[in-house]
This record gives sequence, structure tokens and C-alpha cells, in this order.
Amino acid sequence: MKLILLIILVIFLVPTFNIGGIPIRLEDILFILIILFYPPLKIGKAKKFINILVLIVLAYFITFSFQIFSGYVPVLQDMNTIFSLVRNIIIFYAGLKLGSTILANSNLIFLTLSIGFFISSIISIVQFYNIGGLGTVSYLLFGNERGVTYGINRVVGTMGNPNYAAFFQICGIIGIMALKKTSKLLKSIIVPILFSISLLSVYLTFSRTGIISLVIVFLAFLILKKKHILIFISSLILFFSIPFLGSIVEGTRYSERASDLLTLNSRVDSIWDKKIEAFYDNPIWGISSSDGANSNTVFDIAIFDNSYLYLLVVSGLVGLILNLTFNFKVILFFNNLKAKTLYLYIALLHVNIFIFYITTDLVKGVMFTSFYFFITGLLISIDKNQFQYTNDTTDIHTNIKLE
Repeated sequence: MKLILLIILVIFLVPTFNIGGIPIRLEDILFILIILFYPPLKIGKAKKFINILVLIVLAYFITFSFQIFSGYVPVLQDMNTIFSLVRNIIIFYAGLKLGSTILANSNLIFLTLSIGFFISSIISIVQFYNIGGLGTVSYLLFGNERGVTYGINRVVGTMGNPNYAAFFQICGIIGIMALKKTSKLLKSIIVPILFSISLLSVYLTFSRTGIISLVIVFLAFLILKKKHILIFISSLILFFSIPFLGSIVEGTRYSERASDLLTLNSRVDSIWDKKIEAFYDNPIWGISSSDGANSNTVFDIAIFDNSYLYLLVVSGLVGLILNLTFNFKVILFFNNLKAKTLYLYIALLHVNIFIFYITTDLVKGVMFTSFYFFITGLLISIDKNQFQYTNDTTDIHTNIKLE
């Protein structure tokens, strides 16, 4: 468990280093050490997940080859994309290996995974209120000097971006929501504090996607827990509050932007329509990451602000379908486990992911891939006594029949 804690803290508290133009994070070294020094692993039924990740790499390689045959000259960005796709397989496999050695109940796992997010939440609050002047210092560490005023007024946590900060902080909230049969100390003191601070931090990021995702995650939680009356009441409150959302922000620090708070902030006109044009160049296989970036917009050429659109442009329909297939395979895998608390965590995590995919480039974020592929690999293979199949009593990492 100490190693899990170390990895998670590194993922969310250490910036990315660039070596020769290739982004390297310190946790990559830990992932490699796990692969090299942990016991050999029989992947069993996890093989189907690795196969999909390999297909994603092969599909992008085909895309890349088409571009070269068309006269395209490769650049470093193309190598970075291939490296990142291979890295996803390494991270996933490292999660499988580490998970196969851990025996722990789900509560301990969820709390451990939430620690890094909780620290990010605290840093967000420090940034917003600039407590003791530390807000500016922490923002300069995780943000950039140009945007220090913007950062103090719309915090970035440890992610360098308010939307990503909100995403990971909601991941922490999901971990808290997935806890089951907690002790009185956890239930009465620790959990409410963790939940309240994390909730406040999401608000302070002022991520519109974050607020929407938080609401939908909560409704999904009620649906999965079969709280029908609460679903009805929450839906009514949400429905009748919509007309007043614009007026709620009047008089706040966002009053000048009240007119566009409930819009897509011109994404359709200024980004998405230009990127869609690039998708038509090769809708099946895509046009590679660097060519996708070169489909210029009024924003930074690398911005898509839509992960689904990014996958479509860069890797075509084939790439989009393969990526979503992996996601849905993970959801179905955990749905077949007896440990429904684990399924609750995974289901809510993917609700959060799919919402953020709509208005962010989350899918290509190195922090996101570090977290997602490591955690899914870890939870797929963890604790055969806790998380076994409903219809299959064979453990996926030892191939030993369970009692």
C-alpha cells in the first residue's frame, strides 16, 4: 500500500519533465521498476484488454504510414504519440502486476487512491484564497507565471489547468462515494471533511464541465444505488433551477461572463468546425496527431477541446471505436464481479471521464493516462478474495481455483 500511495502522490504532485522533447514523469520510472522486479504475471482474462491497447497502437501506426506514403514528413510529435500509446500498455501492465500482490479491502484502496486528489483539493483552496501568500507560490509551481492572476482567481490545483483539476478532484469524491460499511470515525468525521473540502475545490476551479459532471455523477450514484425518490427530487430541483443559473452569478466575480456560462464558449464556431474539416480528410484512419494539430484554429493549434473529436481527427473512426471499446470492456468486466462497490467506483469514474471528454483534451493528458491505465490494471487484478467473478471462479492473475 505504501508503494501505491507513493505512485499516486508522484502522479499528482510532480510536474512533467521534458527530455529531448519527450514528456517524462517520475512515476514512469516506478512503473518500469514494478515490471522489472515484481513477480511474473499470468495475465489470464486481462489479455483481452492488452490486445485492445496493442490494436490501438497498430491502428495509429497504420494512420502514420498512410501519411508518410502521402508525402508527409514525420516530426517529433508523431514519435511522442506512438510513445504515449506504448506507455499506456506499460502502465496498464504495471498496474496488473502490482495489483496481483495486494490484499486489501475496497475501502482502503479507495481512500488511498483519493489522497493525491485530496491534496490537490487543499492546494486549490490555498490558491484561491492565497492563504499566507502560498497561493501564488503553489500556482507558480503547478501553473505558469503568465497566468498567475488568472490562476489565483480560477485555481488549477496540482494540474496546471482548472478543468483537469476539477476532473481529478471529482475522482477523489467518487472514491469517497464508493466507500462501504465504514467505521464510525470515517463515517461521522473523516468522510464528511474529505467530501466537503473536495466539493469546495471543484467549485473554486470554476470548471463548467466539472460542475455538470459532478451533478451527473451524483445522479448516476443515486441510480446505481437505486435511490428512486432522491433521483426524482434531485431531477426536479435541477430542472427548476436551470432558468435561474444565469442570475445566480450576477454580482459575483463571474458576472461579466454570465451570458456565456451556459454555452459552449464559442467552441463550435472557433474550434470544432475547423477540426471536423480535418476529420473528413481521412475519416476511417485519421490524419495523425501532428497533422491534426495543423488543422488551424483561432486558438492554439494543438487544442481540440473535445476528446472524442481528437480521437476522430487523429486516429479516425477506427481509433475512436477501439478506445471506447477498451472503456466499455472495463465497465463490463467490473459489472461481472461480485464486489459491486468496485463496479460503483469504475462506473462513476467513467461517467466523469465521458463528460469531460466532451469539452476537454483529457484523453491525451499524461496525468490522465498515468492514473487511468494504472488504476484499471491495478483493480482488475487486485485481491482474488475480495473481487472474484460471478460466473467464473478462476483468478485472473494466478489461475488458481478459488475456494
